[in-house]
Amino acid sequence: MQQALTASEWRNAADGARFAIRNPANTEIVGPIPRSTIADAKRAIEAAHAAFSARPNA
Repeated sequence: MQQALTASEWRNAADGARFAIRNPANTEIVGPIPRSTIADAKRAIEAAHAAFSARPNA
């Protein structure tokens, strides 16, 4: 099962929703991935902001 990488952790979508990814060459389903929510996006933005702020010369 595929997950999203956020703040150095593999996670499912906050609500557990998923959707299928298809191979554009033959339309076969490659696998399911998390259908990220607004909460997931906020968590990713906060993690990116924290990482950016922690770097030298920020």
